[in-house]
Amino acid sequence: MLYIKVNYWCVVGLKPGESVVVNVHTCPEWIYITFGVILAGAIPLGYDFIQNDGGDLVDTLKQLKTCAMLVLSPGNNYKNWEIVTKVIDSFKPNGEATCIQAPYLRYMIGHDFTNTGPHVKQLWDLLSDCNSDIPLPEADTNDAAALFATSGSTGSSKIAVHTHASMLSGRTMVDKGVYNNEFTFFNNDPLHWIGSFPFHLFYGQKRVTTTSLSKDELEKVKTLVHVIQEEECDVMLAWSLTLTSMLSGKVSDMINCPRVHILKSRVHIIC
Repeated sequence: MLYIKVNYWCVVGLKPGESVVVNVHTCPEWIYITFGVILAGAIPLGYDFIQNDGGDLVDTLKQLKTCAMLVLSPGNNYKNWEIVTKVIDSFKPNGEATCIQAPYLRYMIGHDFTNTGPHVKQLWDLLSDCNSDIPLPEADTNDAAALFATSGSTGSSKIAVHTHASMLSGRTMVDKGVYNNEFTFFNNDPLHWIGSFPFHLFYGQKRVTTTSLSKDELEKVKTLVHVIQEEECDVMLAWSLTLTSMLSGKVSDMINCPRVHILKSRVHIIC
């Protein structure tokens, strides 16, 4: 199924070695997009827009030099779309796009845009154009596989490269018995954060995640605890901020309940 969903990147003319900026919320389609780009020989960069004027996006596109495509969700109240319109100079319903500040960019694909929104080429429209007979390019272990952006706390985000070899290196954790093949991993933070990136899919392990959470700290922790216990997760991948919320005084009544003691005793937490 994933192989079929890979080839739409070839349909639009994405070439091996080119990069793709992916600004899509956590959802099954994120897997199709990111792993599809990798298998097509291109290099995905999961990205969150930081500046409302799109300045950080422009800086990132210039850093990448060969970014051929932008894939995005509209964001809450179409916030992401508002930012992109300040950067993209033109776009067409067939996915073609132009950006004077980043002239290499050729395509823009949308996911979860409503029928009444802008006429952006939709991800699922590409699937109908799919040709499963297109051969996938071979990859060398030293080829770039995926890109990760730093937080940008001291300015524009910097880009870190991971090769196919480095992405598979975590397999040694399984081979050495640190992680069992049967382990179930949980994350609620964005999949494009390197700590949440689903490397474990390469090793045959299960990943559980959430698409959204309440902004209320107590409700958020209740949901995390419920999901982890319901899915019998063995490892939690979390930002330190998430862990702080779970252990803070704000949710002390939740932390002191028996269910959380059980949770804390059986789940490995990695920040």
